Amino acid sequence: MTKIETKLTALVLTTLACSLPLTGGCGERGEWVDERPELLGGPVAPVALGETLVLVEASKHSALLMQPDSDNDPKVVELPHGPIQMLLRNGAPEALVLSQGLRANAEEKAEPAALTALDADGKTRIYELGNPFNRLSQSDDGRYAFLYKSNLSERLLDNPNEVAVIDLDASPDGGGAISLRTLRSFGDSPERIVFSPTMTIVGEERRLSLVLSQTNVTLLDLDHLDRRETTVQLSGSGGPLVQPSQVVFSETEPVLYVRGEGSDDVFVFNLAERPGGSAAVDEEGEHNDFRPFINQLGVGSDPSDMALYESADGPRLLVVAAGSQQIAIVEADTSQVTQIPLPARARNLLLFEGTSPRDDRVAQRALLYESGNPTVTFLDLEDAEQEKSRNLDTLRLDAPFDRLIPMLDEGMVLVVHDGSGISLIDLADRTVSPIRSSQQLNDAFVDRARRKLWVGPQGQPRIGSLAFDTGETDELLLDAPVRSLVPMLDAGRLAVVHENAAGHITWIDADNPVRESATSVRGFLFTDLFDREDP
Repeated sequence: MTKIETKLTALVLTTLACSLPLTGGCGERGEWVDERPELLGGPVAPVALGETLVLVEASKHSALLMQPDSDNDPKVVELPHGPIQMLLRNGAPEALVLSQGLRANAEEKAEPAALTALDADGKTRIYELGNPFNRLSQSDDGRYAFLYKSNLSERLLDNPNEVAVIDLDASPDGGGAISLRTLRSFGDSPERIVFSPTMTIVGEERRLSLVLSQTNVTLLDLDHLDRRETTVQLSGSGGPLVQPSQVVFSETEPVLYVRGEGSDDVFVFNLAERPGGSAAVDEEGEHNDFRPFINQLGVGSDPSDMALYESADGPRLLVVAAGSQQIAIVEADTSQVTQIPLPARARNLLLFEGTSPRDDRVAQRALLYESGNPTVTFLDLEDAEQEKSRNLDTLRLDAPFDRLIPMLDEGMVLVVHDGSGISLIDLADRTVSPIRSSQQLNDAFVDRARRKLWVGPQGQPRIGSLAFDTGETDELLLDAPVRSLVPMLDAGRLAVVHENAAGHITWIDADNPVRESATSVRGFLFTDLFDREDP
């Protein structure tokens, strides 16, 4: 097997030679030679924008844009100070980089926190935020970004209920792109953000963002951000604390369902017009023109997951009640509840359409499961309210699993076991195929075009693949351990980022993943080293 071809710039060769002992002719080294560029790890993972790999370098507050077939040095794009998180923007070929800014000190002036939208050509839009945020959520279509805080402690004073909503389709220079506000607090602070689909509320098409805190649900109207938010306290006076944890939305009505830890009920929010309607909004100048009317549904002990689906008789809410080991089917129009006991423990559910071993029709079904439990349960939803337990089947895996990855287009579910490999569940046949592994497979992704699973466990020098159609497994030896594996499947590539102070990336041909077709680039973090000032 030939060694992976390596591209190493002459500049880096010179830099490395000058840093070796007994090497003359380089002159005195400045302190800058000992700087170690640092690619951010943890939540700031590299991302791919088509054929461009984007990495964030912490020490220089910059992004590096690299392409596998280019011999040129990476394009360096300056970022606002203190980048801490990067993710792909939904629905658009951009990366979103959140930066915390800089507190003033004796040598440097303060710099504001910012969110940067970065494209593959290196063009940026910078939305300045003022105070720092460290958590970022975005809507499914990528239009809105919602910034909030968790355990910020560096500042002398910090309000955890300060939030920012950014319209990423709007220019940072235009009005209305950034909405900064402080949410009303009842002693808690934001923990999770949920975006609604477009809903018809009081005769108008609009979208909401829901802020889930320790005890409350706060609704912001994204189409009227000048209006005050509406806050619903789920915990009654003197009763147990209820922490909202999940929201699902009706596709036909301005109705949403909220599940909360600490309650055996599901809360139904019906967003009806406020008394006074638009006139009340005009008169008061700030309130929403809708008000949530709340109903509570008893669905069993400890509801742990839920989903809406359409039946022949109208919409239904399916709820897993883990505490009573049952499921509840709620008729949305009448709130009538049908409860079905389960033969195995379950906390989560997955809706899918498909056939079954006893039924060739494509119909609505559900997979019920629980992390740490080796048994999963299938539920045929058609006629389930009448057939009840007769519509249940169980499938036992050979080991408990840690997480589940849906692959519904392939008619499969990938189950990742803790330290022992993976299993593939065929949803139509209701069979399971175990695949052993010597590594803990936390870093895995599905390649739908090639019908493969790729894995690249951190800290070891191999990537592996599993072909869904044949069950064939393969692995590729690399020259260095994996730090992160980045899919660039639209470009037919995989990028393997290695742990290396000078920078080391291996480009893998996804259609021909062998060493002979792989290339590496090293030293790219030092390409502009001599442009730095010698202190």
